[in-house]
Amino acid sequence: MPEEFFRFPYHAATSDLIRYALLYHHGGIYMDADFIVLKDLSPVVDRLADHDLISYATVSNPKGVCSDSFSSNFIAGRKGSVFMREMWEKQKKMITKHCPLSDKSKEIVCCFDDPKIECHIPFAGIGEGTSHPMLNQLNKNKVSMKTYCFADEESFVPDHFAYVLEHVSDLEKAYKYLEERNIKRGLDRMAFHMFNSIIPFKNYNCKKLFTKGTTVGQLYLTAFGTGLGIGARAADAEAEVFLKEHPDFQELQAKYEGGWPCKDAHKVAPSVAKFKASAPTAPSPAPEASVTTVEEPMESPVVASAADRAGGKCRIFTYWEYEGLGPLYLRLNVESWRRHARSLGEPVIVTTANVREHVPDVPEEFFRLPYPEARADFIKWGLVYNNGGIFVEPDVLMSQDIEEVCKKTDDFDLVSSQEESDGSCTDQFNPAVVAGPPKSVYFKAVWEKHKSMLQHHCPIADKQKEIICCFDDTNERCHIPWLAMNRGIAHPIIRDWSRSQSDRSLRSFCFNRENGFQPSNLNTMIRERWDVPRALNYYKKRGIPRPTERMLYHLQGHGTNMQELDCSQLFNDSTLIGKLYLSSFLSKEPLPSESAGASQFHKQNPFMKTVRHTFKDGLPCKRAGPRALPKLPADYPGKEACRIFTLWEYPEKGPPVFKMLNVESWRRHTHGLCQEPVLINDQNVKKWIPDLPEEYFRMPAPAPKSDLIRYALLYHHGGLYMDADFVAVKDMDPILALLHTHDFVSYQEKGEPGQVCSAAFSSNLIGGRRGSPVFKFLWERQKEKLRKKCGHTNPGEACCPENTRRQCTVPWAALGEGVTHPAFNELLKTGEIFETFCFADEWSFVPDHFAYSVEHIPSKDEALKYMVDRNIPQPLDRIVYHLFNAITPLHKFKCATLLDPRRLIGHLYTESFRSETGRRPVERSEESGAWLEEHPEFVKYQQVHNGWQPCPGPVDVTEAPTSAADSEERQCQIFTLWEYKSGPPLSVALNVEGWRRHAHKLCGEPVLISDENVRTYIPDMPTEYFRMPYSQAKSDIIRYALLYHHGGIYMDTDFLVVQDLDEVIDLAQSYDLVSYMDEGSGSLEKGSCSRHFSSNFLASRKGSIFMKEVWTRQKQLMETHCPLSDKEKEKVCCFDDDRTQCHIPWAGIGEGVSHPVFDELEGDGVRFKSFCFSDERGFTPPDMINMLEKVRKVSSAEALWEADKRATAR
Repeated sequence: MPEEFFRFPYHAATSDLIRYALLYHHGGIYMDADFIVLKDLSPVVDRLADHDLISYATVSNPKGVCSDSFSSNFIAGRKGSVFMREMWEKQKKMITKHCPLSDKSKEIVCCFDDPKIECHIPFAGIGEGTSHPMLNQLNKNKVSMKTYCFADEESFVPDHFAYVLEHVSDLEKAYKYLEERNIKRGLDRMAFHMFNSIIPFKNYNCKKLFTKGTTVGQLYLTAFGTGLGIGARAADAEAEVFLKEHPDFQELQAKYEGGWPCKDAHKVAPSVAKFKASAPTAPSPAPEASVTTVEEPMESPVVASAADRAGGKCRIFTYWEYEGLGPLYLRLNVESWRRHARSLGEPVIVTTANVREHVPDVPEEFFRLPYPEARADFIKWGLVYNNGGIFVEPDVLMSQDIEEVCKKTDDFDLVSSQEESDGSCTDQFNPAVVAGPPKSVYFKAVWEKHKSMLQHHCPIADKQKEIICCFDDTNERCHIPWLAMNRGIAHPIIRDWSRSQSDRSLRSFCFNRENGFQPSNLNTMIRERWDVPRALNYYKKRGIPRPTERMLYHLQGHGTNMQELDCSQLFNDSTLIGKLYLSSFLSKEPLPSESAGASQFHKQNPFMKTVRHTFKDGLPCKRAGPRALPKLPADYPGKEACRIFTLWEYPEKGPPVFKMLNVESWRRHTHGLCQEPVLINDQNVKKWIPDLPEEYFRMPAPAPKSDLIRYALLYHHGGLYMDADFVAVKDMDPILALLHTHDFVSYQEKGEPGQVCSAAFSSNLIGGRRGSPVFKFLWERQKEKLRKKCGHTNPGEACCPENTRRQCTVPWAALGEGVTHPAFNELLKTGEIFETFCFADEWSFVPDHFAYSVEHIPSKDEALKYMVDRNIPQPLDRIVYHLFNAITPLHKFKCATLLDPRRLIGHLYTESFRSETGRRPVERSEESGAWLEEHPEFVKYQQVHNGWQPCPGPVDVTEAPTSAADSEERQCQIFTLWEYKSGPPLSVALNVEGWRRHAHKLCGEPVLISDENVRTYIPDMPTEYFRMPYSQAKSDIIRYALLYHHGGIYMDTDFLVVQDLDEVIDLAQSYDLVSYMDEGSGSLEKGSCSRHFSSNFLASRKGSIFMKEVWTRQKQLMETHCPLSDKEKEKVCCFDDDRTQCHIPWAGIGEGVSHPVFDELEGDGVRFKSFCFSDERGFTPPDMINMLEKVRKVSSAEALWEADKRATAR
């Protein structure tokens, strides 16, 4: 142990260090002292002999191997463990390699030469911050080691456990809370981490720890009232030494009244004997999964228990792996099976989580298959082989009772469907529906072949081949060509058997012709939405019997866009698909939902709750009618349903103009339908959110504050929350119409069937009714996250330090959509019905490509063209717009710029305030008067300028030439910096000679600027110029000054002119800025510049507004001196000592000044004329550096440019 250990600043850091060293040197188990053990640790101890790392995690990996999410508060391993050794060596290096004292404030592990100074150890920096990357690195390097992590229902921290410990003390409520979230054995694990850092256990006495009926009590009662926890450990020599060394434990060795290990437990709990008798017997830990090899075939046991078959002779199985709820038509299909196959019991929905319950011999490679279809194609054969019954793909609709299929499994090894057959199956059967008895010889052959294909690994070099391949590296996904499994294996086997002369024979039955499961051309009819008469006429002409009276229909979701259909479309009686669904669901009553089987089915598969209802038309889902914008109902409740909230925290100088205009636009476009906006700040937030955690006031920035309050405000009050960078362009009636009836209102890019919301909603505008269960759920999740203390979270999660004076750490969106999107998905999966509506597609509040246009294309006309060219519908005709304050310089814009109709942004503000309701300030009333008194900054926007403007509109700023003579004179001089003491390189001399020739006497001779003549041309040049540290800094300064004083052209000497300069010379007579860009700016006027212009070629008129402003800023930077201590900082600095060179970061005094000046002048509404050569006229064609450096031949360069989609004929 290095001596630096004794300089560690806190206990958690010392604990992080010693655990790996102890296990490397001695082997065994390391636990933090806030771990309670409820059951014998044999599953850990038994692995100690050969495992390098044993721990726990939330979610399992195949075979139980540990990933970089293992928890280090419980770790174990063999003596000499590879992992523990590497980790310990790494930790020693970190603390023995000392840092300079100046690094003490950095977030890195640092010990220092001075032994009196404590080491600096960021929280978890020497623990999981090191061990997780170490495990990743060892796995990447394929270091041989054995790991196991207890996970899923064996994990020592069940999901939501910390919340339950802290907030749900009642045991029954705790069980219910965990069960509702499908957490298995939530309080029945081998051990639990008790989160001492967030729960004050140090204040708990014996009674509080052992109280029956409490969550904590149940854990301690179980630990000391069951198994080997009853009674003290045997008093052998080792125990005596331990107790002598640690006398604190002496009192716990006695048996107090009731049999408990502390005095007062009997007052709040039954005796140990009674508790033991009432305690449920816990299932033994599951063994590690073993892989069945081809060399040693293992007969798979039949696992269909009597309970499994309670509903009948065979069960229906399917495989389910979909985002969120899964497509509506698939849920309806499963519901159709439940209704038409009641005698078979509830369908068994198989997932990656429960697959081993039904197929115990599934190989670990299954979990590495690359896509869900491959997993479904694989597992169906194992399910039927192991259990018997029917496998039905989710895209199969059932419209008649299916008992006939089950009966046939008594006589046949394979039952399926094939349109053309003699009744037996050939290599053309459709495996969307397959059935058979347990241990069917055919299913056995297909299942064994599937397993064999996965378990015979390929070299990694075969990954690109079109063959089935899994690999030795468990981190590599298998490579499965489309359809290579399933048909690709099952069909050849049946074909080979039919050709074989052996005794092997197949008893099969395939429903065909009038009974087949896929009538001719069904896919086309579904995809093209054929109406009923057209479809029936097609079948009649071709003599196809009973096309709408089949038992099952394989709808083949791939290629038919079924997932896009909503309830109205699926049950549209004019289409063939609608007729099939209506026939299925109107012919059978729904199942009683209160039955034990149905209750268990919905508990295991909550997404199916969404189709268990019966609406007024007898259907299991709600028909929504055609897509449309909502309309304000006649019974709209008025202002009581609508408050608009936003966060309003700004420095003393106040909010930027555009945000003031935004809020004013909300007031006007709600035209009396809402109360005045509520502007939230630290002073009033608790008034509106009474259950706001104190951690809110430790947020590091406004963004996480805003993320937190929106859901809370709407849960408590209802209404609308908008970020302050939203402008209302039209009346907001369609949004307001939903606020009193809907649980959740927002917008998203792509619409869902029925215009409901998915977890892709945008949280910067949300609304809904007061008390909405959606807002309640999301707010509770946010509060739960907020309580996490640093050191108990994963990287990327939000956390707050124990020290209440320190700010919380909140990565971007970690308390916003990073919490609420997954939580919303989780809420949808509960299957409960919520009223949600998301404005999407042509009604979304952020048209596709809008953010790019706002940032890069100032011109309204150019931006509109850009979006229309990309087929964006109605890009400038939405109700409200999100203006992306974070990526645009809107905070710099004055009213004149914001109301400039030539601009994209200006167009939106103009449309907002020139409209019928937007042009009139809110009518004066007692409410509006009180609001303006509370927020006087808005008073000035209650005036009307120029008939409609809420503030004075665009101004035209120009600067006249210095004299009449100047205005008529054709000014043209070409300038450059010339610092070549030994003479210029040949290329530079040729470049300048090219300028002379292509200016052909329109300009005077080039002016070559040096230290000797610079003040002749720039009389106001500060002396600091002569202390510039390198030539490029000088060049960055003089170009703007020269053009301001003289006009003309400035070029760097690495410019080669290949055509006459006439156009540039003409532009320089009247323009304030002439330059070039790689791509067009989409600016207000064609050819004008954006802030991305290149400064190595500039031209302008004498007295240019732009050049003057840049030159003024540059002089200020040079003349405002810094203290010498700032020399290392990345900023422009000159110093009082005239012997010390200035410090100039690269481009810091060039484009680092001129580009922001460009933004500011535009933002202030100052009009100056600019022109930039761009696209095919730009001075740097695509990949120019690479061409010059590596491509010698003209023909080769032309070929490369021709292949480059960015390049043009020029």
